[in-house]
Amino acid sequence: FTSGSSFIATQAINEIISETLGSNNGWARSLMPVNGSSLIDVISLANCTLSIDQRDQVRPYNNACDIGAIEVQLDSDNDSTEDFIDTDDDGDGTLDINDAFPLDNTESLDTDSDGTGDNADTDDDGDGMPDDYETSYGLNGLINDSDGDLDGDNLSNFFEYNNGSQPDAVEYSSEETDLLLSPLGYRFGVEALNDADCESNSQSVAYTIQNSETESRTLGDISFTGNNANEFILVSDQDNCSNRVLAADESCNFSVVFCPNSDGNKSALVNIANDDSQTPNLQSVMFNYESGRSEAQRRLPPVLSALTITDGDDSIVEDGNLIEGQSYTFAWTLQGYHSNYQSLLVFFDCTASPAPADGECGSSFGSNFEYTSQSNPVIGSGSWNYNGISVSTYSYSYQFTVPEISQDTEMVIRFYRKSDIDKAAGNGSLSLLLPGNIDANYYDNSGRRLSLQLIDQ
Repeated sequence: FTSGSSFIATQAINEIISETLGSNNGWARSLMPVNGSSLIDVISLANCTLSIDQRDQVRPYNNACDIGAIEVQLDSDNDSTEDFIDTDDDGDGTLDINDAFPLDNTESLDTDSDGTGDNADTDDDGDGMPDDYETSYGLNGLINDSDGDLDGDNLSNFFEYNNGSQPDAVEYSSEETDLLLSPLGYRFGVEALNDADCESNSQSVAYTIQNSETESRTLGDISFTGNNANEFILVSDQDNCSNRVLAADESCNFSVVFCPNSDGNKSALVNIANDDSQTPNLQSVMFNYESGRSEAQRRLPPVLSALTITDGDDSIVEDGNLIEGQSYTFAWTLQGYHSNYQSLLVFFDCTASPAPADGECGSSFGSNFEYTSQSNPVIGSGSWNYNGISVSTYSYSYQFTVPEISQDTEMVIRFYRKSDIDKAAGNGSLSLLLPGNIDANYYDNSGRRLSLQLIDQ
């Protein structure tokens, strides 16, 4: 073609173009412009008459064409090896196939798959305990050990973190002594959120302190500790234990109510200081039952319940073949128990050069060529329910135009979702499972990717 452009080179040749012929992923050997070359983006669009370069790569890549046989494509790490050839796009030393963040040279691992790399993540294993906390107490920051019990005191590691006690040391006696508190643990029922009259309206739980010794014991204040301590309340007119001298063989009682200010699992410790050398701090563990909706959200993740692909005539595509240059509407529905979801539809080219290994197309979000993020669905009611809690439906749509291709191309699509709670917490999106009622070809055996064909015209 005629460039209509010329220039006088004032640089050394090796500062403009490689002096060694290479394959450069083309059908014939060629010279590759170096990073920042004066050959790049020189030819105006009016004079850029070829739509592909010698390697069948799109031309122009930016808003002007390059001089020569090669149209330089995206090179994220500026190493003069384009991303579609480069096996380490971000140049961090970790191959893309093993890199959870192939376009971020500061990250390569995401142990808990929460969308935040381990270097930035303060909780690499996602067990609710910060890495610094786990390291300081000899726990494993790369393994979910929240349910473990490092010190063997029958309190989980996470419970001790959440309530301010040490997971590597028994801080109170769990054996029976002559000064007894009962119950030693209690799970409170579901109560209304932010109830101004909670102390009167909620179901109270009675605790008893029994002095079975032959001497009197002096009790101190009753207090609550833990991250959720403010949601457990001592009933003021039902406390005859605080700061009391308890005579031998005498008992006293106090009552506690649960007054939640948000959904979710809550826990705390009730503490009673005293002058008994065996148990100078009587303790009891307090938990709550989840609300029905919170339990549904935790136990039943959202699923893709419907997917249709229609062409320009509103006819449903049943064979999975999409024609080059034509536009198609993807309409999909999620069912879930949260108040809203952000949904992503992501497209992956399985014949891109270099072609992904078998089964790897769409395995990493960063390898997509197009995606849409939808956050304003049409919300309706579904047919499922969990313990009387009805599921909601969230419907989305997106118009996709098949790009220009030179051959029939396999394409994989994948759906992601993020609930309103995930979004507020800054969590990443999670891949959706695609159940068997979706009439499409599965690309993988885990039911997360669907295969379609783009047909060259």
